[in-house]
Amino acid sequence: IASSTANSTKSWECTVCTMKNDKEVCDACAAWRCSTCTYVNKSSAHDCICGAGGPAKKLAAANISSSYDAVGSSSYYPSSSMKPSPSDSAYATKKPQPEGGAKKPKVCGACGQGGHNRGNATQYNCTAYYDPKEVERREKLERKRLEKLDAERQKIARLEREEGNAAQNYEEWLRQTEKIKASHEQADEYRKEELKRAKQKKARMEKQQQRRNNGH
Repeated sequence: IASSTANSTKSWECTVCTMKNDKEVCDACAAWRCSTCTYVNKSSAHDCICGAGGPAKKLAAANISSSYDAVGSSSYYPSSSMKPSPSDSAYATKKPQPEGGAKKPKVCGACGQGGHNRGNATQYNCTAYYDPKEVERREKLERKRLEKLDAERQKIARLEREEGNAAQNYEEWLRQTEKIKASHEQADEYRKEELKRAKQKKARMEKQQQRRNNGH
């Protein structure tokens, strides 16, 4: 945006090319003077720093208005009785939808200019990029992103610890299972030996009893 030395008189001097002009737009470089605050803006600026729209927006608004009036004229309708009234709520509130599913142009919520938004604004395309509120907003978003990243890192570390503990617990369970299995095997061998000795003792006692019965 060009700085301004323009005054409130009808004739003004362009601060971009120093040409004097009587119209809102400079004939030499296409810079334009705001009719609200008299600030001189470059030709590429769509809006003035005061928020007022530039000549391009005014022309676009005038074209839309004239096109809408043409469509709404009586020649568009078979009879005047069929022409909707501005007092009709549906006629007054319904906005024409863009054809072909065209998206609305991006408008930055910080500087109000088109072509970008707060998400992809840079110091080169947004005049409010270094505004204290915008800087604070970006720092706040960055802190939130870092907090989320740190939370994910802590979650991963916790899961890795739990996975390591689970592996250790599984290995300990396997060792204990092997010990229990060995103990059961030893107990089975002991029971078998005990059973064998008990049978042998029983056989000897029965044999001795039989001899006594036979008078030996």
